[in-house]
Amino acid sequence: MSLQSSQSLPKGDVELVLAAKETKDLAQVQGQEASPTNEEVRPAAYNIGPLNVEVARFKLRVSSSKLIASSDYFKAMLDSSFREGTELKEKDFVTIELLEDDPLAMMIILAILHGNHVQVPKKIDLPMLNKVAIIVDKYQWHELITPHATSYFDSLMNVHGPWKSFDKDLLIYLWIAWLFGMKDHFETLSKAAQHEATSSIDFTDERIRLPVRVLKAINEQRTIAFQKIEKTIANFKTQMLTVDNMKSQKLKQSKMLVSMVLGNAMFCSQELQLGDFALPDYAGSSVRLLREGIDVVQTANGLMIKAKKEADTSRYIQDGGRWDLNYKLEEAIKALNMDGWGLNFDDFKNISGRILLV
Repeated sequence: MSLQSSQSLPKGDVELVLAAKETKDLAQVQGQEASPTNEEVRPAAYNIGPLNVEVARFKLRVSSSKLIASSDYFKAMLDSSFREGTELKEKDFVTIELLEDDPLAMMIILAILHGNHVQVPKKIDLPMLNKVAIIVDKYQWHELITPHATSYFDSLMNVHGPWKSFDKDLLIYLWIAWLFGMKDHFETLSKAAQHEATSSIDFTDERIRLPVRVLKAINEQRTIAFQKIEKTIANFKTQMLTVDNMKSQKLKQSKMLVSMVLGNAMFCSQELQLGDFALPDYAGSSVRLLREGIDVVQTANGLMIKAKKEADTSRYIQDGGRWDLNYKLEEAIKALNMDGWGLNFDDFKNISGRILLV
């Protein structure tokens, strides 16, 4: 059985019509805790007495004055000579179809708008918060929803904990933090993206709502890290092969050590997937994995070569010496200051405080 569902509010002179979406259960709009792990999807359904009905459309009656006061979008639509504004003035009522918007997310927003605390959930899951954020961004409800969005977001972050991998949820969290101006969360999540991304983020992916400037900053920091370690290995090999260095190695033991060090540098590049062994865009490797790889990569330190029947001519690689590649890689990692990464939210706003979209 298919119906239309109506929700009326006092002095509701605007009727918003929304199409029902496939969604999770209605706990999100009834103030109950939604399970963030519940992946079961079914059509929007209600129990009305003994009947189970599927809703085709939602009709939400709301106050034009509250819409105009809270949203520049609706102010431009209703307090103007547009069709909706003219009809509202002439008939004291207007119907607006918003068929692309999620009805349950809209119900949460309208409950907040009208101060109907009973219908404002205490917690929602990430998919629903994302839907709320999309509507907020579309209709410019940032100021109205930010306190509730921040509360929902903090609860989700407390459950999730630190990121140890890169996935689509990370970018959704990051976008929501950016949208609502959560500076600390934005810095923490952008740092996680810089550390965990295993390829450059695709600017053309329409599912990613973050500004291109943010994505570029994440990609650039990742690339800088890989290139710095590559350059460190390349410079080390060049130093070993310079004419002056080779001439100074008069003993065959020293020359043999140089050969061993160069061979170790090649194996190091292979294990870290850098240089000639790197995939395009360093695909499959993250900056965190690169740092961890440097910590465990095979070292030539302590190796000694000594010629037979020659006294006091042994040569070995000293920790921290010029032939110690691992030391140079560790110094390069320190110079990257990876623990201090993360984007400054204020760098992605213009001087008027409005968030930049590109």
